[in-house]
Amino acid sequence: MIIVCESGRQSLLAAQTMLELGRLNVSAIAGGMGNWHAAGLPIEYGLTGVLAPPNDILTFGPQRGYADMQHYLRWETALGEKYVSEAQ
Repeated sequence: MIIVCESGRQSLLAAQTMLELGRLNVSAIAGGMGNWHAAGLPIEYGLTGVLAPPNDILTFGPQRGYADMQHYLRWETALGEKYVSEAQ
């Protein structure tokens, strides 16, 4: 697993954490994407070659509609009810 961030600092900490959690073969790119880009190495953009489309896209404010807010409120209500029932 290769972990990368813009500067290399956060990815180094993340890689160390993954190793401490028992993951093997974890690396961080020295200097991050900044150094990678400065070295003229190739960078791929977009979603080519992904096994599954991402499902972690988060929309904000004006991008969200009434149905999104209703869905969120149902989720929030169910979450509260879950913890109330677990406490009883």
